[in-house]
Amino acid sequence: MLTMLTEIKLVPHSHFGMSSNIQKHALVYTMVLTIIIEAYFDLGRIDS
Repeated sequence: MLTMLTEIKLVPHSHFGMSSNIQKHALVYTMVLTIIIEAYFDLGRIDS
C-alpha cells in the first residue's frame, strides 16, 4: 500500500543512496520506523 501511495505521489520518497525499487525502500522504511517506535515506547504494556 505504501508503494502504491508513493507511486501516485501522496507519500514523499527519497532514495537515500539505495539503488533498488520502491517496494524494497518501503520495506526498509517500515523496518526502521518499527525499530524506532519499539525503542522509544514501552510496548510491554500492550502485551499484557
